[in-house]
Amino acid sequence: MALLGKIRNQFGWLMIVLVVLGLGGFLVMDFMGPGRGGNSGGAGSPVGKINGKKISLQAMEEATAENKSTVSEESRAAAWEQLVINALVDEQVEALGISVSQAEMGELFVGRNMSYTLMRRFGDPQTGQVDRNAIRAELARLDNPDEMSKMSPEQQKQTVEFWDNIKKTVYRERLTGKYTTLLRQAVYTPSWMAGADYNQQNQTFDLSFVVIPFTAIGNDKVSVSEEELTTYIKENSGKFEREANASIEFAIFNILPSAADTALLTTKANSIFAEINSSTTTANDSALFTREDGKMPYIYMSKDDMDEAADLKDSIFAAGKGKTFGPYIHNNSYKIVKIMDSKELADSVRYRRIFYPVNNQDQAAAQTAYKLMDSLKAVILENKVPFDTLVRQYSSDMASKAIGGDMGYIGRDQPEGGIGIDEYLLFEAKQDSVYILNAPEGGLQIVQVTGYKLNGKKGLRLGVLEMPIIPSKQTIDSVSAIAYNFLSKNRTVEALRTAAKEAGVPVGNANGLEVHGFNIPALGKNSTSAEIIKWANKEAKPSEVAKMAYAIDDEQFSYARQFVVPALVSKAPKGLATIADPLVKGEVERAVLAKKKAAVVKAAIAGLTSLDAIAAQYSSKVEMASAISYATPFIAGNNEPKVAAVADILAVGSISAPISGREAIYVITVTAKQPAPAMPSAQMASTQISQRASQAILSLVIDAFKKNAKIEDNRDAIYN
Repeated sequence: MALLGKIRNQFGWLMIVLVVLGLGGFLVMDFMGPGRGGNSGGAGSPVGKINGKKISLQAMEEATAENKSTVSEESRAAAWEQLVINALVDEQVEALGISVSQAEMGELFVGRNMSYTLMRRFGDPQTGQVDRNAIRAELARLDNPDEMSKMSPEQQKQTVEFWDNIKKTVYRERLTGKYTTLLRQAVYTPSWMAGADYNQQNQTFDLSFVVIPFTAIGNDKVSVSEEELTTYIKENSGKFEREANASIEFAIFNILPSAADTALLTTKANSIFAEINSSTTTANDSALFTREDGKMPYIYMSKDDMDEAADLKDSIFAAGKGKTFGPYIHNNSYKIVKIMDSKELADSVRYRRIFYPVNNQDQAAAQTAYKLMDSLKAVILENKVPFDTLVRQYSSDMASKAIGGDMGYIGRDQPEGGIGIDEYLLFEAKQDSVYILNAPEGGLQIVQVTGYKLNGKKGLRLGVLEMPIIPSKQTIDSVSAIAYNFLSKNRTVEALRTAAKEAGVPVGNANGLEVHGFNIPALGKNSTSAEIIKWANKEAKPSEVAKMAYAIDDEQFSYARQFVVPALVSKAPKGLATIADPLVKGEVERAVLAKKKAAVVKAAIAGLTSLDAIAAQYSSKVEMASAISYATPFIAGNNEPKVAAVADILAVGSISAPISGREAIYVITVTAKQPAPAMPSAQMASTQISQRASQAILSLVIDAFKKNAKIEDNRDAIYN
């Protein structure tokens, strides 16, 4: 009943009839397929349990690999969330008896209602059509031992894995479709209610109003007790449920390059520039750029690709091959560029290919696949077998198989390209030559350029060297020594605050940090933030200062940009938050103060009968707004749904009581009301409302599953 109550609160008077309650969780991983037991199994201790069902380390690692992030803790957190939802949703699927039959799978692979996954993966890029006969032939080959025996064991393994992954993806896609259908059928909105909702959402109001900022009523005129704050939290408990968390403060020791560091870098940059400028051969240029960690990419850049100042770009593009520019300061680095070549750029390139799937993490299989591709390349170059014949025999790209592997024209920014494919083909590959490249969907491909479309723009291939203006090791070590000296003398949060103030060291704070977090707003999203959060939750005692200074690395270059000395302020257990959390206290204080200040305004304007008089009372002015509605409740640039709600029930010409909004206090008069235009379709309105309701129900059901589940999280023991 609590769940139904939440839904009713979400939609007010709107009646929503739930046919099926146990639905939800479309955030299910693609590789979950027939059997749906993918979370269990694997050696060693489980990472966790969901209602008794184990989540293995293997499943966790596979899910983490799917959720790629530069911060491993972020990938792991996303993977855990997915696996929890998968397990909970699978329970509901099993209870409802939802499955996908073999007949359905056949229809999804080669029938009229083909799976979106297959259409996207194998559809012709020009027409979108899929060669169903080619897919049938490929599936028949998988079931034919004689055909499979023609491949090596490694090739057989890769082919089977490729199609097995597609099968699992299609299976999950179909389950998701069934969930969606059930959810839509579970929500019903009568046409008369749809009409009433449409009229309410689409009527508009013209207003005269006075804005009274919260700051216009001094805090000395209202008082808020801790008891009132605690009561507010209890009355709004749904907003303040928290996992166990910690609050910290931290001293920040920034690391900046010294004058000596900058002078040394300037001398080095000038010396390297002189060498590169005097070099006369490509081989020597390459050696110099490689030695200094520079780049000589095969990409030809247009003016639009460079973010240098306009006059500098003009000079660079007006110069000839071999001209060197620099060193100049660009994005806090000394930069040197040398023109290696120039040519007219192409907008797009046409090519054909033979695609061969391979698991690049299996080195033996990858080597075998490369040997096969290399032998096919030799056959093509020697004109022994036509390209399209080899496509039909070896390519796994169903979309292009029937048309000789032709991929049509692709541009530089098209998603089917990617670095190493479209850029290589556009800038480096020669027409009619044959290359072996990594494929965007994984595996290898033999490609051959068959045509270009030029755009008339000049492109430059540049040698580029960037030398960041960063602190030296000596400077970093010096700041490290200062940070460690500071923490050795100040072992409590109170001592840290006092010493930092005296020394002019900036101090930051962060509240509500949960144990598996990885983001401290002032320090960024990174592994060091994750380490500090884990220390605060698992090791630190209240008021304790850490025994080490944590280095925060620069996101662009590999050097420590600051040292951080954290101290634990407090810990909060799982459950309802309290005002001991400064973040919670601040939020609650603002809400309670806003309500009380609105009451002060109400008392102060009692007896005033015009907006002009109210405006004069607070040195404000009467403003106008038109076409305000529930859908667009913007008043004086602020989103204020309460104002729209009051305008709906307020008689034209009447003055409202003070309205405590999100950004200020408002007093309004409705000058006109415009009814909603004629509803185009009652059925359409009903469908739209039901769709909105479906999304809200989905979210609520998932939350309900989590709240009622027995979740054991052993990540701390596994990833210590």
